[in-house]
Amino acid sequence: MLAKKSWQESLRIILSLLSSLILFLSVGLAYAQELNCTINIDATRLPNVDKKIIDNLKEQMTKYLNERQWTEIPFEPHERIECAFALRLDRASGNEFSGELTVQFTRLVYGSDYRAPLFIFRDRYVSFTFTQDEQLVYVDGSYTSELTHMLAFYAYFIIGFVMDTYGPLGGTPFLDKAREIALIASTQLAGSKAWSQTARSRDNRYWLIDLMLKPEMVEFRKALYLYHRKGMDIMHQNVNEGRQKVFLALQKLIAIKEQEPNNILLRGFLDAKRQELINIFSYAPMSERQEAYKLLVKLDPGNQGDYRKILQR
Repeated sequence: MLAKKSWQESLRIILSLLSSLILFLSVGLAYAQELNCTINIDATRLPNVDKKIIDNLKEQMTKYLNERQWTEIPFEPHERIECAFALRLDRASGNEFSGELTVQFTRLVYGSDYRAPLFIFRDRYVSFTFTQDEQLVYVDGSYTSELTHMLAFYAYFIIGFVMDTYGPLGGTPFLDKAREIALIASTQLAGSKAWSQTARSRDNRYWLIDLMLKPEMVEFRKALYLYHRKGMDIMHQNVNEGRQKVFLALQKLIAIKEQEPNNILLRGFLDAKRQELINIFSYAPMSERQEAYKLLVKLDPGNQGDYRKILQR
């Protein structure tokens, strides 16, 4: 009888441990993923392509980006980085597709449910193969396919960019991973416009990450931290101080604009931030509005008309 009770007690302990392990793993999985990406695919230019393939492509891209753990940083569900991938497919031949991809992402502002837009990038050099029910698998340090490589590149770029807003140059390890991916691709795909180191037009993936990690862009990356961690994150406590920090962050960008007027990082940042900046400075005292207006027109002269709204409120 004692032996039977001992066996039953041992079984109960084992089952309890297994239950705890399953709970731990399920919580770990729920808290591990960094990205919460929405995928939209426009295939209206490809009327002869089976819709099931497009639906399957969207499903696989979503799973690949959102279910993989890209870093060792624990993210709670509400902390996951909201991003959007808008893929426009222009051409298809068999299982080969090409088109354009617009990538944009946000960052949760402390003390609020507001997600500040961070960056918008238009990738004009998308070309990949995909077959029905293909599983997207990323192997760290090696080249698997153009689609998995492209998505992994953007995953690390997004995470690195966002982490720069939480600490000075805090995204460096993840941006380094994005550069590693770009270097592998540029070697494997000689002649690819998406990854070319010798492209005349420096608006591809290789130059995007190369520019982000250049020493002369350190001030841009530090401005991301000043703008968000020292500015946006304290606005729930002190709006005036937060707004002043945002203004100081923008001042850091003037030298970059003067050195390289068509800087793709500065352009993508301002494209994402334009409406937010209008909202931030429209409620400042008139003297601050005027200074902000002058500064923003220097940084983004092509949108002077939009920034005039700051003075009109």
